[in-house]
Amino acid sequence: MKKKRMIAALGALAVIAGMGIGATANAAEITVPDSGKITIAGTTSVQHHLVGYRLATYASADVDGTTLNSFTMTTEAGNKDKVVAALTAEQNTALQASAYKDNPMAWVVGNMTEAQLRQFAMNLQQNAGLTGGVDFQIGENTVPTGYYLITDQTDAAALAGKPETVSNPMLLSSTVGDATADAAGNTLGTVNLKNSSTEIHKQVVKAGDAGYVSNEKPDYAVGDEVVYELTSTTPNFAGYNIDPTLQDAKKTRAFKIVDTMSKGLTYNSIESVKVNGVALKDTDYTVTSAAAADAAGAYQGGTVVAIDLAKYVNKAPGSTGEKLAEIPAGMPVSVIVKATLNKNALISTPEAIQANPNKVDLEFSHNPSDTSQKTTTPGGEVNVYTFKLQMLKTDKSGKTPLKGAEFTIKTTAADNNQNVNKYLAAKDKDGKWTYTDNEDDAMRFTSDDTGVIAGIDGIDAGTYEIHETKAPEGFLRADLQAIKFTVTVTPTYQADTSTKPAASTVWGDHTATTEVVEEATGDTGNMVAKDGKILYQFDVANAKNLTELPLTGATGMRALTIVAIVAIGAGLLLMVRARRLHVTQ
Repeated sequence: MKKKRMIAALGALAVIAGMGIGATANAAEITVPDSGKITIAGTTSVQHHLVGYRLATYASADVDGTTLNSFTMTTEAGNKDKVVAALTAEQNTALQASAYKDNPMAWVVGNMTEAQLRQFAMNLQQNAGLTGGVDFQIGENTVPTGYYLITDQTDAAALAGKPETVSNPMLLSSTVGDATADAAGNTLGTVNLKNSSTEIHKQVVKAGDAGYVSNEKPDYAVGDEVVYELTSTTPNFAGYNIDPTLQDAKKTRAFKIVDTMSKGLTYNSIESVKVNGVALKDTDYTVTSAAAADAAGAYQGGTVVAIDLAKYVNKAPGSTGEKLAEIPAGMPVSVIVKATLNKNALISTPEAIQANPNKVDLEFSHNPSDTSQKTTTPGGEVNVYTFKLQMLKTDKSGKTPLKGAEFTIKTTAADNNQNVNKYLAAKDKDGKWTYTDNEDDAMRFTSDDTGVIAGIDGIDAGTYEIHETKAPEGFLRADLQAIKFTVTVTPTYQADTSTKPAASTVWGDHTATTEVVEEATGDTGNMVAKDGKILYQFDVANAKNLTELPLTGATGMRALTIVAIVAIGAGLLLMVRARRLHVTQ
C-alpha cells in the first residue's frame, strides 16, 4: 500500500485536530508507539455516548522533542471503502488519479481544506459500517495511536430536560509518542466537544426541466426574479412536549426558518413548503415578513421572512401533521422563496465586486420538557450579483468629449435574464428594466456634457450589442459611420461548499471572485476602444468628416461608396448643364 510522507500535511486540520507545517534539523524518526492520548474537552450535564473509529495508523513519524514534524500514514483496511464512499465525486476522481488511490486517508489529510474535512466527517458519520468502534469519554482517553473519527451516539432520551444537543463528528489525531504539538504549535490529541443541531441550507436555484436546479451563475438584471431554496430536516421531537393549540410556550414545539434578505432584494412570495417532497397546506405553517430591525451592512434596510412550521410539528387541527402518529424525524424540508433584485442592489465592476447577500437561520426546540428553550442554527449565506457598463463619447482624437450622441443596447446573451435578443426599453420607478423587440422603441442612452453615457447599470452578465443611432451635432451622420459593436461581461465564480448538504453533488452557492469586461468586437470602423482606466467603460469616437473614416473595412467601403456617389452625381450634373448649353447654342 502506498504510504505518504507528509510535512505539515495535517496542517489543514488546525481547527479540528491541529497538525502544523514545519520540520527541524533535530527531528528524528521514532518507532510509533502502540498507544496515544486523545482528550475531549467540554462541560456537559449529561453523559455523552462517544464512539471513535480509527481511520488510519502512523507507519512512521519524525519527532523533535514534543513536536511532530512529518509522518507516513496508512489507511485502516476495514474502513478504506467507507472513507472513499464519504468523498464527493470530484474528490474521488482526484484520489483515483493520484498515487494514493489505495491509501485514501493519506490523500484526505494532504489535500482537503477545513470546510471539506468538516463535510467529510459528516459524510463518514452518515455512512453506516465503520469498523473498530471504541468508546470515548469526556476527558483523557488512551487509545491505539492513529487518526480518528469520533461520533456522538447519545440517545435522545439522555438529553431530555437538558439544554444540549449531540456533538458534531470530530476528526483528530492521537498524540504520537512524546509529540503533543506540531511545528506550528498546534496541540495534538485534544478536541472540544462540538454541539450540533438540525442543519439548514440555502442555495440559489433556477427553473430546470423537472423542477428547480442549482444556479451556478447567480447574476441578474435589476427587476429579475431570484429564486432561493431553503432545505433542512424535521427535528427529532420524539418524547417532546406538544401543544396543538400553540398556546402553552413550554409545550409548543418550535420549528421556524428565518430568511433575511439584504436591501437589494425585495421579498415576493413563498412558492411552496414541502416535507419529504409533499407540499404542505397553508394550515401547516404561517409566513410573516418585516423590516430587518437592528441589521447592519448590506442587511440594513432589508427584510426578514419567517416560515413558521409550528402548526405542522405540533399537529394543530386541520394540519397535515394532525393525521400523523408522530412527526417523523429527519424528513427533508424544502422551501422555495421568490424575491426580486431591486434598485438598491449593489452593482459590481471589475474594480469592485459587490454581493447582494441573503442568509437563513433555523430555530427549533432543543429541550423536550420545555420547548420554549430553542436552538438557533445559522445556515448558508448566498450572494447574487448585477453589473454595469459605461461609454465615453469623443471626437476622433479622443481628447474632446461630445454631447448628444445616442445609442441603443440589445441583450444578445445572458446568464439568467429571459429577455435575450431584446432591447433595453426603459427603467421603472423601482429600477426594473423593461424590454422591447423593436429598436425604434428602445431607450436612447445619450452622452452628457462630459461625453459620458451612464445608466447602463443593473444588468445581467452576458453579451450586449451597442448601436449608435444619432451622432453629435456637427459630426457625420450615424448611418454613415455605422458604429455598432458587441461587449461581454464575464464574472468568475468559486463554489462555496461549506454548507452544501452531504447528498448534493452540485449546490447553488457561488461567490464572484473576478469580473472581466471583454474587448469590444464587431467594430469595423475602429472607432471603439476599451478604456485604460475605467475597466467597464468603452471610448467611442466620432468622425467629423469622411476623411476621418478609415479607408479599409466596411466603414471604409461605405465612405468610398459615398464619395463615388457624390462624384457620379457631380459628373451627371455637369453633363446635364453641358447639354443644356449645347441646346441653347
